[in-house]
Amino acid sequence: MTTAVRAQVVDDLLEHDEPSIRWLTRTTVLHEDDGSPACVRLRGEIRESVRVRALLDGHAELRPDTYGKWHGAHWVLAHLTELGYPSGQAEVQPLLDEVLTAWTAPYFRRSQVLIGRSSGSVVPVVAGRHRVHASLQGSALLSAVRLGPQDERVATLAGMLRRWQWDDGGWNCDRHTHAISSSAHETWLPMRGLHAYAVDADDETAAGAARRAAEVLLARRVVLRRSSDQPGHRDWLRLRYPAYWHYGLLVGLVALDELGLLRDERCAQALDLLEQQRLPSGWWSAQGRYYRGVGTEPGASIDYVDWGAADRRTPNPWVTVKALAVLAAAGRL
Repeated sequence: MTTAVRAQVVDDLLEHDEPSIRWLTRTTVLHEDDGSPACVRLRGEIRESVRVRALLDGHAELRPDTYGKWHGAHWVLAHLTELGYPSGQAEVQPLLDEVLTAWTAPYFRRSQVLIGRSSGSVVPVVAGRHRVHASLQGSALLSAVRLGPQDERVATLAGMLRRWQWDDGGWNCDRHTHAISSSAHETWLPMRGLHAYAVDADDETAAGAARRAAEVLLARRVVLRRSSDQPGHRDWLRLRYPAYWHYGLLVGLVALDELGLLRDERCAQALDLLEQQRLPSGWWSAQGRYYRGVGTEPGASIDYVDWGAADRRTPNPWVTVKALAVLAAAGRL
């Protein structure tokens, strides 16, 4: 990308209609202090933006289950976290309460359920490993830290994740005995959540757990097989936004960026792959989507808002700003 093209893309993002895009460009691409007057003003704009109001008002109208794809409070909080919604806002506290209760309380219904071995346990142990959808607690932990204020349930989430962590550093929900390696899908969100919690709470134990989780991704060179330069899964190379819980090239690099690990040589090939997907215009596209529609009608995989074009030729600002942030952190701009 030439300097002129890069500068034009950044200028366009700084003038984008979405205040979240402008905030992400300033803080993650240009590394402007989030406490600067411009960023503080943008946070206020984000809170009142059309997109944020659609998420919160849509949820209030529909009142879905906590996890309902992609309407539930779990996903609304995940979106707000990525959009730069300001922390400590009273209007999201009911959603935080719902999610924190949902992902902590059930695990304490019976004594020792966290290490229970019976098939009726919430978290079964198979072949000495906890089998759990840790992306739930990981995403909730990240949202709770970023959106706050926090209570004892946040520390509980972090403790649960550490207790369930596999020896190789990650997590997996596969209950088959032959599943002996962590799942990238179940690892990238707990890694982000534990890292955010470690920074916020100055918790060295959580920081170590996050760094161990990062090895799961780095050992795969983010998206490649350990034994070859082939992708671990063909879908991992496709750029999509939002990712929800799905793992892939872009979310893997973003997660590793948060831990300051993009200069690790094991990220080099993944960064090459990201650069290769840049459009001639200097933007990136979203190559498909995980949500199936937009609105407040009940239905599987319906989101409250549209996240932009999802074909290989049309620029997508959400993917572009994330890609630029990753390349900037890696020293490739």
